[in-house]
This record gives sequence, structure tokens and C-alpha cells, in this order.
Amino acid sequence: MEQNFNFLRKLFHFSGVIISFFYYINFIDIFNINIFYDNNRSFISLTLLLLIFFLTIVEFLRFRNEAIQNLFIKFTGKLLKKDELYRVNGSLPFLAGLFFITAFLPKNIAILSAVFLVSADPAAAYFGSRYGKTRFYNGKSIEGTIAAFFSAFFLGIAFLIINYFYSSDSILNVNTESVIIVCIGAASSAIVEFFSSRDWLDDNLLLPVFSGIIMTIAYSILFNIEIKLILLSPDKIFLPL
Repeated sequence: MEQNFNFLRKLFHFSGVIISFFYYINFIDIFNINIFYDNNRSFISLTLLLLIFFLTIVEFLRFRNEAIQNLFIKFTGKLLKKDELYRVNGSLPFLAGLFFITAFLPKNIAILSAVFLVSADPAAAYFGSRYGKTRFYNGKSIEGTIAAFFSAFFLGIAFLIINYFYSSDSILNVNTESVIIVCIGAASSAIVEFFSSRDWLDDNLLLPVFSGIIMTIAYSILFNIEIKLILLSPDKIFLPL
């Protein structure tokens, strides 16, 4: 069965899109900060690494100290699944997935991957739990999977349109090739969401990573560009000026 829809948890996951849109903040003009070779990507990556480091420490301590565990549950209990009370919660792979796409993928594909992450899973959970009739071996429904695809696809198209007007360095535009890439990415997101499980296949990590890689391959094929020329080098994240 698809899990019940946890509104607060899904709302928290929208922070992934908020972090991604830091790409559009001009740190030089607004904050007079010009430290790294790629300021926006560097600050997003630094923010994610600090959050991952902090959450890793919290997770380590809460399983070894009852007082910390009780305090953690008191403040975050409504955001957690029941089984996350006694295992690493999904926020850690969620942040890890965001860091991967920021470190390796170009801006447009990274943001699309984040958009798919925060749209496909909530749509599948909501429509699957309420309207799911045709179930598969893993309890997922065809209705939830279809909802995951269309929510990711339409939000992806919305991003293309918005990005067309607000970004001058976009590798994706409102054209047939870009729509195909969005469609492929949305489909791959729905597939990951369908096969995801709580035990070994966490969609918080695999959905943005898998959809991002698939979209990168599609971009390489459609625009006849070598993948190595599309992927970003992680060793330049904190490259100083």
C-alpha cells in the first residue's frame, strides 16, 4: 500500500526546490560576496554539506542517547515515518541527493531533478492513497504512478517557461528537445518512485540522481554533446577566484 499522505513532510521536502533556486540569487550584487569561481553553486553545495554534517551528528547521537532521541522526536516527530523513529530518517538521503545533482549536473538539469523529487513522490502518495485501485506486487498503484509522472512533467514544463524569461545562461529552452528531456526525466522519476522501498531503495536519494543522469544522457544524445562536456567537475565547487 502507498503510505498515507503526510502534508508536513511533503511541505518540508519543498525546501529542495527553494535551495535549488539559490542559483538565481546574485550573491555579488545582493551580499557583496564574490569568493568562489562559481558563487551560486558553491554556496548551495556548502549549505547542503553543512546540513548533511549537522544531521549526521544528530542521527548518530539520538540513537545513543535517550534524552536526545526524545527531544528529536518531540520537535520532528510529525515529519517522520513510523519506522524512521528507530532508523536514519529520509532527510539525510534527501540532502545527499540534492548535493549530488548540485555537484555533478548543470544548473537546469539539477533544478529539474529537484523539482521532480518534490513533486513525484507527494503526487504518488496523495493520489495513490486516495484513488489507487489497481495495485501491484509492492502495493503501489497505477493511479499513483501516473500522478507522479504528470505532476513532474507539468512542473518541469512550468520551469522551462519560467527559466526562459529569467535566465540568460540556460542550456534548456522552450523547444521540442527540452520538452522531450523533461518528459524522459518525469518518466524516470515515476519509475524510481514506483520501485522505491523503505529498506534499500530510498527515492529521496535515487530519484533526483537517477532522473538527473537520465536527463543528462538524453541531453547528450539530442544535442550531440559528449557527456563529459555536460557534467560538472566536483573539484571546482570550492575553487577560489
